Amino acid sequence: MNSERTAGLFFAFIVICFLLASFLPPLLSPFVIQPQFTPPKFFFYGFLLLLLAYSLLLQNKLLRDKLFINALPFYSTFIDIDFSRGEFVMILTYIAINLLWFGYYFNKEYINGDECENSTARMGRVFGHLNNINLAISLLPITRNSFFSRLFGIPFERAIKFHRVISRVFLVTVTTHLSLYWLSWFREGSWIDNAIRYSGPIAECYCADNCCECNWTIPIMEIIFVLLIIQGTLSLERYRRSSFELFYYTHILVFPVVIIASCFHYKKLWYYLLPGLLLYLIDKTIRWVPTLLQLRLNKYVLSSKINIIDLKILPTHVIQLTISVQKKNFMYRPGQYIFLTVPPISLFQSHPFTISSAPSELIKLRRSNDLEDHQDQLLDQMKIFTIHAKNVATDNSSSAQFTSRLEQLASNWVSGRSGSLPIMIEGPYGNAFGMDTFPLRLKCLILIAGGIGITPVHSLYREIFLQSHENPDLFENGIFRSVEMVHVIWVSRDHNSFRIFPDIFEIIPPEKHYQGQETSHSLVQFKISLFATGFNVDLSSLPSGVG
Repeated sequence: MNSERTAGLFFAFIVICFLLASFLPPLLSPFVIQPQFTPPKFFFYGFLLLLLAYSLLLQNKLLRDKLFINALPFYSTFIDIDFSRGEFVMILTYIAINLLWFGYYFNKEYINGDECENSTARMGRVFGHLNNINLAISLLPITRNSFFSRLFGIPFERAIKFHRVISRVFLVTVTTHLSLYWLSWFREGSWIDNAIRYSGPIAECYCADNCCECNWTIPIMEIIFVLLIIQGTLSLERYRRSSFELFYYTHILVFPVVIIASCFHYKKLWYYLLPGLLLYLIDKTIRWVPTLLQLRLNKYVLSSKINIIDLKILPTHVIQLTISVQKKNFMYRPGQYIFLTVPPISLFQSHPFTISSAPSELIKLRRSNDLEDHQDQLLDQMKIFTIHAKNVATDNSSSAQFTSRLEQLASNWVSGRSGSLPIMIEGPYGNAFGMDTFPLRLKCLILIAGGIGITPVHSLYREIFLQSHENPDLFENGIFRSVEMVHVIWVSRDHNSFRIFPDIFEIIPPEKHYQGQETSHSLVQFKISLFATGFNVDLSSLPSGVG
């Protein structure tokens, strides 16, 4: 889908959400007589249109590269993101909508607010409205298939950092909102009646001095606040990495509870949650429907759509998975990754792995003489790629447990006898190397990798090598046409790691690997530099001729 079409669809999506949020209230509630066209609604949907306009400016590749490639010279552990200039502009836009939102409701609720509330409570109400806008915006970057990734070219793994930033701001505004109201109730002596006492949605309002408080959801929202604190704590990197499953399932369970309770707490909240929730549902549909279809098997061994057809254990506990895909339109770019689910290990765990083979290596399975015609046609549609996963046995994370069980599965695999293993994948995702930038300026490409981090580098390296050797016409007219030299620098603690990709040495004479020599080709020069940092390096175990 091209950028212009994506922008057009997103514009239509924004307009539809705005119209639904404006014209549905009179249909859903007998107390609303006419369509609701309020300033905050224009602020929020205008913010979305501003993002759309910004994305259209970025269709200029020179401007996009200048804004999104170079990072700003600062980093913050609280916001957990290293901004590029383009992303910083987006953050400024986000700050602007928050300031506009705060100014509007400060005037409405604090200066001209309910006289029954003291100034502390009115300020708490202002921060309550900030909760609404931040919760709504935090939903926008959480989808793996979204307009934002397509419009801005920001991959999911990068966009999710915006979700973390905005969610932490949301947690701060929620804490401030609750604290100000608690302080107000303590001063009035009504804390028990407002904060603790719960009599259900049809309870009588608490009244004092001709002022009434009728929000029966307050005790429920205080429980929600505790859940948000737990969820926010588990989202910190140290806990997220060590206990990812706990973090993930807590998110999955708390998310709908927070959304539903918040909509009861503030009945107009859905006006602003609508775009994010619809994008989330669309994303889940795109991801789950094909995944469920992958589960349908019949009596033929290779008739499922996606299978592991080979498993190998390589040096340093690296597992090589050879995967066949029965999809004619399945394609990927170097550096992209998939989410892998292996049912014998877990039907509910999905872990990301980089595709290590080159896109040009997507090949069809060889035909066998003993196959029937319909099987022969089925196999003719399949493509093969590989991923490499390292078993980190010393790590207690869920991904380490997954790769440990994957290695056990590989140890029981008998090549040629084990048939195939049906699996599920999502993707490919990511834009690791910013492929559109290569034709502009890159002549010397230096690829640096550490340990198993060689997988995306290997995919890109192999793609350039295969195109330049086997398809010169495609190379000279493709995205790599400006590349004149490729230099791979591979650092690993264990020298045996260099054996997991023996094809990386095939273009350079063995005696020149460590001397840093170059090999010439009519189109590209290639150079390999290997560094083993561990003790007691046994050079004799490296590929033949390396020394």
